[in-house]
Amino acid sequence: MDGFSSNQALPTPRKADTRDGMNVAPQDSRSDFRPHGPTPVETSVRLVMTRFHVRTFWGLLTTWIDYKRLERRLPKSSGLLKQMILIEGPRSMWSISIWDTSRAIDHFGAEQPFHVAVANAIFPRIMCREDGHPEIWSIRAKPVSVSSNLNWDDLDLRSFCTPLRTESEKADVYNE
Repeated sequence: MDGFSSNQALPTPRKADTRDGMNVAPQDSRSDFRPHGPTPVETSVRLVMTRFHVRTFWGLLTTWIDYKRLERRLPKSSGLLKQMILIEGPRSMWSISIWDTSRAIDHFGAEQPFHVAVANAIFPRIMCREDGHPEIWSIRAKPVSVSSNLNWDDLDLRSFCTPLRTESEKADVYNE
């Protein structure tokens, strides 16, 4: 039979890279995570997702170029673990970033002048609804569960997550 059977062993993952001194989890930490499905965790990691809907395709292209310029200037010690931009359509895009703490996000937003300049430059390009409100929004999220394969290039997010073991710990995470 083709495909994956639940009684087959999972392939052994390759060891995570340690470029730029990135903190990675030891290989045996995988045993603390469920092999299939989500594992409830405690973590200081935060995700930021921002959606931009711009007026024109050229506004999208200019915003993407600004993002790439900003990406090159990001300091290594900012608490930013990974970032990416996703194109949703001809006039909309998402910025997704993973941070080691919520405090790092606040510091970056307030203390990095080039970020503030890029953010301010985007607003004239943003589409506005009939009521005048811009079509841009952002969300900050705390992961409450993760999959076991948390590798992204040189980053292994397992080193930032502690699997919850007791049923009461798990209940607390899901009932916040």
